[in-house]
Amino acid sequence: MSIPVKCKLYIQNTSVGGQITQWQLLRHWSLSEVYRIKLTSGDTRIIKWGGCEMAREADVYNQLLAPLHIRAPRLYDHWSTSCGGLILMEDAGSHDLEKQSTPELFLEAARELARLRSSSIRHLELGAIPPHIRQKYDISAQSFIDQLYELQTYDSFQGNPALEWAANVFPAKVIELYACMPYALVHHDYFPKNLIVQHNKILVIDWSNAYLSPHLGDLHGLIQEAESRSCVSREHMLHAYTHELEQSSPLYFSSHISINDQVNLGGLCWYIRTLHWLIHRGKDIIPGASEWISPLLEDLSQLVHQMKFK
Repeated sequence: MSIPVKCKLYIQNTSVGGQITQWQLLRHWSLSEVYRIKLTSGDTRIIKWGGCEMAREADVYNQLLAPLHIRAPRLYDHWSTSCGGLILMEDAGSHDLEKQSTPELFLEAARELARLRSSSIRHLELGAIPPHIRQKYDISAQSFIDQLYELQTYDSFQGNPALEWAANVFPAKVIELYACMPYALVHHDYFPKNLIVQHNKILVIDWSNAYLSPHLGDLHGLIQEAESRSCVSREHMLHAYTHELEQSSPLYFSSHISINDQVNLGGLCWYIRTLHWLIHRGKDIIPGASEWISPLLEDLSQLVHQMKFK
């Protein structure tokens, strides 16, 4: 396979381009392409091309993950133009949690989430990220509220009882959450396909959607996957997360908002932001993404039902 067109612009005149002997396509979207490459040395690397907002992953690595001391695949190099960007990174492997959906690995994924949130909270409070950089990644409570109200204006969502209930209850609850919980790193795609298994540990990949917020949407999504894929109970997942968090950061553990309520509220934040993005951008970038909207809205409705009758 020759150098893909989107990648040739960036690396054909670099030393890396001359070392590549094989290209393996892993993902192909209109604004995102991912390849595993093989070098003359026999080593493999991952090359990711992104256009528009999908090109932000190198910035996330340099401006968030590095200063917050987050364990992630090594970033070797990156190139950018006005049309997008290319990153060359460590090949972390192909054995993800989708392929190895064991109860213990799901519990370890909950513990890893606690560790990365703890590290991000600690270093954010130490001022590891300058204010002018933070403003690029901080997502406010008002942003989630505005996106929820906007969702209600779409024809297919008008009159949806779950969104109407959320619009009445969510604003006060998310403002309260922001008032009492610290900002942390949110991956926003913390699902088995992005959780690489390495010697019974979890390495998180694909950070292009990351931002800063207090909410626990990552844990909500992980719990849903653990219950459906490996029959790991919500209670066991919450215990794994809270125990690890209490061990590493006891100062950030206590809150008058229960962990169950934090996870449910985080789930609402995740659904709101994801549905908003799918409608505005995702359905035009990812093949078949329009078909995700109805199931996600149904999942949001089920979560609202649980919150109403807890």
